[in-house]
Amino acid sequence: MSSGSLQVSIRGRQVFLVLWLSLILLPFNLVANAAAPADCNNAALLYFQAIQKYPEYPELSSEEYQAVNAFIRDSTQMTATVRQFLAKCQESIELVKAASHIEYCNWGHEYSQGFVGYVSSTHFTEIRNLAKMLCADAIMHAKDGNQKTALEYGLVFNTFSEHVGNDSILAQLVSQSVSVYATNTIRTTLGYDQVTHETLTWLHGELVTRQSSIQSYFQSLDSELRLALSAAKYDDIFSQVKEDAAAGGYPGSMETMTDDELLSHMSKPIQYFKNYMKRTISLDMSYLQIMTDIEQIADTTTLIYEVDYPSIVQTCLSLSTAFTFYYPLAVRNEAEFALTQTAIELYDLVAQTGNLPDVLPDYLPKDPFSGTPFEYEITPEGFVLRFHELVTSGESKSHERTFIVPALKEVIEEEVIGPGGR
Repeated sequence: MSSGSLQVSIRGRQVFLVLWLSLILLPFNLVANAAAPADCNNAALLYFQAIQKYPEYPELSSEEYQAVNAFIRDSTQMTATVRQFLAKCQESIELVKAASHIEYCNWGHEYSQGFVGYVSSTHFTEIRNLAKMLCADAIMHAKDGNQKTALEYGLVFNTFSEHVGNDSILAQLVSQSVSVYATNTIRTTLGYDQVTHETLTWLHGELVTRQSSIQSYFQSLDSELRLALSAAKYDDIFSQVKEDAAAGGYPGSMETMTDDELLSHMSKPIQYFKNYMKRTISLDMSYLQIMTDIEQIADTTTLIYEVDYPSIVQTCLSLSTAFTFYYPLAVRNEAEFALTQTAIELYDLVAQTGNLPDVLPDYLPKDPFSGTPFEYEITPEGFVLRFHELVTSGESKSHERTFIVPALKEVIEEEVIGPGGR
């Protein structure tokens, strides 16, 4: 055999071998590609998976559950048991963190043919468990010296809270409880170790993008309106309204309206209430003045529309007047957030100057209940901030938050114990 023929033969065998290996490895390539699909575009899907992965009894013992609650209140408590709990929760933790990077979140209460209503709202209970889990993991990171990682959890909580609250009024109440863990996580983390000016600047910049609780409420009000009117349309209430109109029960014009016209007609009370609310809140009024005006708006809306509108509109109206209950909770949540922002700025002043200011600088956020600066008191280990939640009767409830400043604590320990811990 000539050398040329030998080279062709060898080359042919090489080609054959490559093709054979490609066919053998093809199924493995397909499996590898199938195992890494594109990320979903709905955060709710990841939250539901996190709920499914969350350990339940008997995998999660009552001792572990109680340990988490105690650890969040006092991070010196039952640390070993909490670490054991968190080890079981890593899949759920990673899923919630991944969901926080997805902007869109739809919990599936509405669909093209109507609405599911609150059938799926049992997940709200599980959401509180996820929030506790995240808070415990964040505090554990802070305890282990991973301050930046722990503070990032505060941002995860903010997105988590917005995702939960962008639906119904009920969802808004759950969202408020989630946001409490955000401020608690940041407050606890800042007290563990001295945080740099760069990190505090980053944290402040990230938090200013947060959506306010008041803005979030109006989105929920829109959702409630769609749900209520969707129920009217797809539960055949429209037909009943037209029959009642024909019998003289409602204005006769409703009898000849199309479903879309009737839908638009029935939404007027809620739209009026919502627009009036936005106007009231945008005015330069005190908290107590806004609360008084809210109650009057509900009465005025009823007087204007109760005669000419069917019972479904009154159902919508009752949902909107829930604002008189929700608004104080939203303002309290904003007060907690503004207080946390104030604390971050004070930590930053310590990072830059080594000392706390004698009084709060004028540029810091104000207490939304009073419109005045938070009450501020320097303590041996840090500082205290307070605000007073007002009620329409003129009474108030005091809320006090204590902050430990590690740099100041170290100075005090140095003075009391002496250099080198002697």
